[in-house]
Amino acid sequence: IPGRSSRCTAHSVIKLWFQLKGQPNKLKYTPYPVKEDKLPIHVNQQEFIKMIQACQNHKHRVIIALMFDCGLRVSEVINLKLNDIDYSNKLININQAKGNKDRRVKLSAALQAIISIYVQTYNPQIWLLNGQAPKGASVITQYSVRSCQQIIKALRLKAQITKPFTCHKFRHGFAMNLLENGTDIENIADLMGHKNTKTTKIYARMNNTIIQKTESPLEQILKNNHKLLPA
Repeated sequence: IPGRSSRCTAHSVIKLWFQLKGQPNKLKYTPYPVKEDKLPIHVNQQEFIKMIQACQNHKHRVIIALMFDCGLRVSEVINLKLNDIDYSNKLININQAKGNKDRRVKLSAALQAIISIYVQTYNPQIWLLNGQAPKGASVITQYSVRSCQQIIKALRLKAQITKPFTCHKFRHGFAMNLLENGTDIENIADLMGHKNTKTTKIYARMNNTIIQKTESPLEQILKNNHKLLPA
């Protein structure tokens, strides 16, 4: 069965064809395929530990640490400049990210240590993560999304993690960790740069701590009706 995107495209093409034939109402009441509402896969703490332990490259450590510890999108990681790291206030400034929004996230002591080792080793210029300049050129280039994706794939295999995931799954892991530690949904939305908390609330549906705290109707009944229990 074709995916939703392909079916939506086919629906639009057929609808346009009828319009050109003078039948604009032919598919007027035929709905588009319903969007699937799946829970996102996320990188958990154990998987992150395995990957950071498998990682021998300082630059690669910075990449996965920024995504997991700050919830940054991969585009935000590669767009970070050296002056976006505010060491004195323990903050990282995310400028003009998705939706042209600025925000700030915490620069933890652990992340600062990882970044400091990397900066001392690589001496980056302009961007925190410099790419490789063309051979013979002196121009400073920016790191690429594709390179980050390749790093994650290689580290996942090296750490012997069978669950497939992309860079964005580290961002989901960040949100899940905050939620499990009691951070308010609205604060998580702000830290992740979500326009609407509805986007963030999906993590509550994934959070085992929240699920297990919920008292079931059967448990409530059995509190006062012990005879309903099997002998």
